[in-house]
Amino acid sequence: MECAGLTISLVEPPLPRRLPMGEGCLVAVVTLGCGCPVTAGGRWDSRRFRVEGEMDGPSGRFALHFSPMEGRPSEFAAVVHLTSPGSHALRIEALDPETGRIGRLWEQIEVVP
Repeated sequence: MECAGLTISLVEPPLPRRLPMGEGCLVAVVTLGCGCPVTAGGRWDSRRFRVEGEMDGPSGRFALHFSPMEGRPSEFAAVVHLTSPGSHALRIEALDPETGRIGRLWEQIEVVP
């Protein structure tokens, strides 16, 4: 089966992409381009995937590290600390270092007071 890359979709926050100021959670779903899930200990082991991000906006620019969510195939979560309202640019990149497959996602998040 040929799976050219990784697909990333943001599920938290849901549409419209809004988060309150303070501590929040981002959840991304990472799958193979063919739609196959990644699971801990599976053929596509989520524990070897590197899912990183960056957020830039009125709260500043900061790096994000997404960790696999226990018992939730393909889901990775990161905690954010947002101090200012306004539009924030979010970039997420997922990499499977064993195969070299990569995926990228860009989203806008509105932080509300």
